[in-house]
This record gives sequence, C-alpha cells and structure tokens, in this order.
Amino acid sequence: MRILGDNDVGMRMWDPSTGGGYDGLTPHGPNLNQGAESTLALISTLQQARRWS
Repeated sequence: MRILGDNDVGMRMWDPSTGGGYDGLTPHGPNLNQGAESTLALISTLQQARRWS
C-alpha cells in the first residue's frame, strides 16, 4: 500500500509489530512515540485507503 511510506522522508508512519501509529515526522524520520490519537488517525487512514483501492 503506497500510503505507508508516501511522505517527505519515505518512511512508514506505523509500527507493524505493535499496530501503533507514530506521532509525527521529523527530517530524520518518524517520532517513534505511539500516542492513541496517532494510532486512531492511522486506522482511519487505512480504512479510507481500503475504500479507495
């Protein structure tokens, strides 16, 4: 799925081992904090991507 790394630094914004979404993107990669809001945003994004594909 293209959205998993389609950002300025080309890195996915989630951890497949935990299912958590990362809180932000820095010039060096994702901020590895996995807050609840980020995980919910990830779930919503994946649902929308599945609907469009």
